[in-house]
Amino acid sequence: MNNYNKPEAFSQEQINKIMRLVNADMIIKLELSNNHCIDDLLDKYNDYMTLYKMFGDKSYFTYAMLVMVEIKNKYS
Repeated sequence: MNNYNKPEAFSQEQINKIMRLVNADMIIKLELSNNHCIDDLLDKYNDYMTLYKMFGDKSYFTYAMLVMVEIKNKYS
């Protein structure tokens, strides 16, 4: 009765291609967010080490080492 063309369903190959593109995009976004996080942690480490070198307070050195442990735990 209706004379319009029905759109074809996606083939499995097309679906797989789309899923690969979506997965690649998600991986790139995850890597960029991880890089941002590690940059923040490295900045924090550098700040504590600078304070330690300036004032010689061992607590700054301890904080810097805790940040380094956090980096190792997250990214090893």
